[in-house]
Amino acid sequence: MIATETYEIREIKPQDALGVFDLIMQFRKEAKDKTMMPFNAKILWQRIMESIRFGFPYTLIAKKEDKVIGLISVAIMKSFFDENKVIALELGFYIDPSYRSFKLASSMLDALERKMEEKGAALLILLIGYYPLNMGVSKKLEKFYNRKGFKKLEMHYCKEIGGKRWVYQEQL
Repeated sequence: MIATETYEIREIKPQDALGVFDLIMQFRKEAKDKTMMPFNAKILWQRIMESIRFGFPYTLIAKKEDKVIGLISVAIMKSFFDENKVIALELGFYIDPSYRSFKLASSMLDALERKMEEKGAALLILLIGYYPLNMGVSKKLEKFYNRKGFKKLEMHYCKEIGGKRWVYQEQL
């Protein structure tokens, strides 16, 4: 856990579930559903609970008093190209607009890097999605990521193609 005068950064806990849900709903509203990601509130709640119970995806939150003001989630997996290497792929990184500052984002990334190094990850991959590109945020993010030591690797394209939804049975 990292504590500052104004916020703390730590792993998600059960008491954070509703605050995380509210923060993600705020992101959905801000992004105006331009992320091309299918959305279902019930599934979102399940994913938050999985993160809390099983640690997948691995999630760090930033909290100020009792309010969740930021989160970053990653999937930790073996590399597709070298099975001896572990990678951490960002699934979501969002900070409440009222608390946006690169100081908070920087602190969250620093905490995540330390945790991923402890877990043996050799590579941390961050994504810039449709939402920041359309909102003119990509240049700021690119400069920020460069300052944090990240290098631009490639660009991703998305297309909705329909198809069947993937369904799995939770085995507890």
